[in-house]
Amino acid sequence: MSYKKILFFLICYFTFSGQMLASEKILTVGICGPKPDNNRFFSYITDAEKIIAGTVFNSLFKYSPVNPNSVEPELAESIPKPRMSGGKQNWTFTIRKGVMFHDLPSCRDYELEADDVAYSINLLAGQDNGKFPSGIQVRIESRNRITLILDRPLSPNLFLPKLTGYNGLYIISRKILEEEGLISGTGPFMFVSWTADNCIDLTANKSYFMGMPDIDCVRFVFSSDMLRMEQDLFSGDLDVLIPPKGYCKPVKNDENLKYFYFYSGRFIYLGFNPQTVPFNDVELRKLIAINIDRDAICSQMDGCERLYGLAPQETPEGMTRDEIKKLGLDYGYQEGLKKYLPVRAGKTVDNTVDFCTNDKTVPKEILSSIQHSLADMGLETATGDSASNIQTCMENSSGLKLLSIGVPENIQALLDVLIASGAIEKKYKYLIEAFMKETSNNKQGEILKHAQMKILSDLNILPLLFLRESIMSGKRIRLGYDCSRQPFFTVTEKTGFVD
Repeated sequence: MSYKKILFFLICYFTFSGQMLASEKILTVGICGPKPDNNRFFSYITDAEKIIAGTVFNSLFKYSPVNPNSVEPELAESIPKPRMSGGKQNWTFTIRKGVMFHDLPSCRDYELEADDVAYSINLLAGQDNGKFPSGIQVRIESRNRITLILDRPLSPNLFLPKLTGYNGLYIISRKILEEEGLISGTGPFMFVSWTADNCIDLTANKSYFMGMPDIDCVRFVFSSDMLRMEQDLFSGDLDVLIPPKGYCKPVKNDENLKYFYFYSGRFIYLGFNPQTVPFNDVELRKLIAINIDRDAICSQMDGCERLYGLAPQETPEGMTRDEIKKLGLDYGYQEGLKKYLPVRAGKTVDNTVDFCTNDKTVPKEILSSIQHSLADMGLETATGDSASNIQTCMENSSGLKLLSIGVPENIQALLDVLIASGAIEKKYKYLIEAFMKETSNNKQGEILKHAQMKILSDLNILPLLFLRESIMSGKRIRLGYDCSRQPFFTVTEKTGFVD
C-alpha cells in the first residue's frame, strides 16, 4: 500500500468520532500552536505530532528516563548485539509477547506480530526524509522475531535511536489498516475524536501491556493565543500548558503552578567569521571566548544552562563535565584571565561589528544579554533593523553570527548542521566520515572527543548556552517520568493527578 493511500485511510479514521467518557480523571493539555493536520499526521515533524503519536503508539525502543543518551527496550524484549554476515550487518529483534493493538469499534484487537513491525519499518524506510538508513532489508524470522539487514554497518549509538518513536518509528497494525483503513497502535491511549475544531480526544487503553493508565481520558486543546491559554491554566480549564517554540518568558508567578524542563531544546553558539576584521585575529577570538559572561546571559532565562563546550553534561561514553574540562574543553568565564578591551599589541581594533542570527525566534533577552556582555569587552554590535531586533545572517558578510541549533540526535547530525551553516570549516568532514563508519561505541566516543577538541581549538565557534523546552502545569499533576531526561512531553500510563 502506498504512503498516499495510508494518509487517505488515516483521514477516514480520524473522522471517526465519539464522546469523551464521563470521568473525573480527565487530563486537559493545552498546546500553543496549530492543531496537527490529520492528512500529514504520519510525518511526526511538529512537536504536537510527536506528543500525540507518543501517547497513542509504541516503538521498538524508547529513550531512557534515566539517561537521555541511551535507549531501552519498549516493544522489543531486549537490545540485541549485531552480527556480520556476507559483508552486511544483521540485527535480530525479539518482539514482546502479550502486546495487543487497540480494540476499535469496527475491528477486533489482536496480538502484535513481527509482520506488523516489518510493515511499519518498511513504511518509514520508504520515506525520503533521512530518518531511516537507506539500503535496509527486513526479514521475518518467526511470529515474534525479525532481522534488519544493513548494507552499511552502524554502531548501536547511531542505529538504535532510529528505532525509537522520537525519530518516527511507531508500530501500527498492518491487518487493521489494510482491512479497515484504520490506524491502530499499542500505546496507553486510543483516539476518540479528531473532528472538533481545536481538540483531539483520547481514551485510556485498558489492556495496555505496561499497565492500565492512571487517568481515563486526555484532551489536547490547540490555540495560537498564548495569553488566553495562560488564563485557562490559571482558572483550571487546562491542567498542562505547552508554550510555542522560542517562548522563554515565564508566566506570572503562581504558587499553584510548577514548571518542567525537558532535555530537548536549542543550543546557542556565537560564530566568528575569521575572514573579517577584527575576528581574523585569533588572540581576539580567544579573548572573547574567555571573557564572555555566560552566567549573566543565562540569568535572563528559565531553563537556561551555560555550556562549557559542545559536550553535554555527560557524553555517550559517560564522560562527566569535570572530565570534559580536563580535556581542555572548558572555555567558560575565568576571572583570573579577564580583560575588558579587545586590545592586542597596543593597537585598538575597530569596536563596531556586524551581528546577525540564523534564527529569528532567539529570545530578545538572550540577544540583549549577549550584546551587553560584548559591550563590556569594548565590542559594540550593529544589528540592523531595530524592528526585528537583529538582522538575518547573509553568506559570510557578518563578523558575528548567533547560531541557534535544535538538539541533534547525534554528533554527526550536529557537525552536518554546523558545516551547512558555515560555522566550521569543511576540513572536519573526515571526522564525520570516521564517526559514521565506526561500529564500536568506545572508538566512536574517542572520535567524538577529538571532533569536539578540533572544533573548539580553532575558536571559530563559541558554545554559549542551552535553552531547555518547558511546560507548565498545576501542582496536582504528576508526569510519571523524569521530564528532564526526555526529548519531548508525552502522556504515559503513569501520568495522573496527585492524590
